[in-house]
Amino acid sequence: MSNHLYVIIHQNGGENGVQMNGGEMSNEQLNINQSSGCQMQQVQIKTGQRNGGQPNEEQWTPEEQNGDLQTNAGEMIFARDLEIEHSDKYENWDWVSDPRFITEVAVLSKVWFFHIKTSVNFLRLSANTQYGAYLIFKRAEDSKGLHAIMNTSVSAGREHDKRSVCLKPTRNTPSNIGRPREFSDRWLELELGRFYCDNVTADKEVVIIIQETKRLDIKKAGLTVAGLTWHPIICKC
Repeated sequence: MSNHLYVIIHQNGGENGVQMNGGEMSNEQLNINQSSGCQMQQVQIKTGQRNGGQPNEEQWTPEEQNGDLQTNAGEMIFARDLEIEHSDKYENWDWVSDPRFITEVAVLSKVWFFHIKTSVNFLRLSANTQYGAYLIFKRAEDSKGLHAIMNTSVSAGREHDKRSVCLKPTRNTPSNIGRPREFSDRWLELELGRFYCDNVTADKEVVIIIQETKRLDIKKAGLTVAGLTWHPIICKC
């Protein structure tokens, strides 16, 4: 065990804040990246491999975060308010209560055409702030098809951030594919893209999409979607 300084990022009353705490964290690696003249701080926690997963599938161990997933209802669109393709068909999606959230979560029974979309009005954001958009989800141990590469799009005005991501990477998943991070309560957070809010205005919004609509031969199942969230990307300039 060694002493480290770690960062908790939070937003309160529209003002961004960074809280620094000293303490002991095991197997921690702090990366400092230079981006646009800013010093970006990102904490990565290495974990050991865990058993489980589908038979004959070599699993990738996700980056795990200390503590449970922290969400803010004011910075989240819950599953019921997302545009989820086929979510009105009980044979494809089910809706169940979860004590972790104030509304129902969407449980994927089976689909071949996977598409989730939402939009966030800039009135819900802070001006002159860069945000990351994230999918909040869980995976069942017997999930299927979640290794498929999915496409994301985060668009605000003329700015478009398009990425390739994977909900359940294996060790064969290319290194340039976006991967989720897992919290101690087993909820996962996957960054879908980033956008910039230049001004708080009602006539502008960001549109967020995650989809896999080409490999219709791959059945997707065993996914629980809580919603889409966003929070500031903090940099020290």
